[in-house]
Amino acid sequence: MTIAICKMQLILLTLLLVTVCDALGDKERIQTLENEVSDLKAAFLKQEKLVSVLADKCNERSNRFVMDESPVIAFTGAVAPEFVPNMHHGETVKFETTVTNFGDGYNNQTGVFVVPTSGLYMFSCSILDEHHSVNGLAMVHAEIVKGTKVLGRVFAHAEVDQYRDQGANTVFTYALQGEQVFVRVMDNNNLSLGGELYSTFSGLLIQAF
Repeated sequence: MTIAICKMQLILLTLLLVTVCDALGDKERIQTLENEVSDLKAAFLKQEKLVSVLADKCNERSNRFVMDESPVIAFTGAVAPEFVPNMHHGETVKFETTVTNFGDGYNNQTGVFVVPTSGLYMFSCSILDEHHSVNGLAMVHAEIVKGTKVLGRVFAHAEVDQYRDQGANTVFTYALQGEQVFVRVMDNNNLSLGGELYSTFSGLLIQAF
C-alpha cells in the first residue's frame, strides 16, 4: 500500500465518518470507522518511516560513488631496446619509452617522476634481467626510491646464456608535491638490464590530499 493511497483512504474515511456521525448517530458504525481511520493512520506513519529510511540509504549509497575532485595523474615508462648494457650501482634507470603520462610528472630523459600533486600514490616496477654475459652481469637488483627513502626493492637473477628472469614490486606511499620518485640500480657495477617493454615503471595518484 503506497503512501498516496493511504492518504487518500484516510481522507475519505474521515469525511465518511463525519457524514455518518451527522446523519445517523450510529455509535457502533462510528466506532468501526474510527478504528479503520486509526489503522490507516498507523499504516501511513509506518510507510512514511520506511520511505525515510530508504531515502537515507539511497543518499548514503549515492555519496559512496561520487567521484572525488582529484586530478588524473598516472604514468608508465618502459625500456624498449633489447637491453641496456653496463649499468652501475646508484644509477637511475631511464625508462625512455613513455607509454602514458597524465599530469606530465614523468620525465623519460631522466627516469624521474616529480610529484605534481600531494596525495596517496601507488608505484610499481618490473625489471627484466638480460642473460647474455657479454652485456654485463646476469643479475638485477634495483630499488624504488622517493627522495632519499627506499620504498621497495626488485630482484631478478638470470641463468647466463640460458634464460632470463624478471622481478616486480608495488608500493603505496604518501608523496608531497615536488618530491622525486625513481628506480635505481644497486649492488652491481656492470649490470645488463633487459628491455623489450618487459622492464617498466608506473605510478598512479589514488587520492589527492
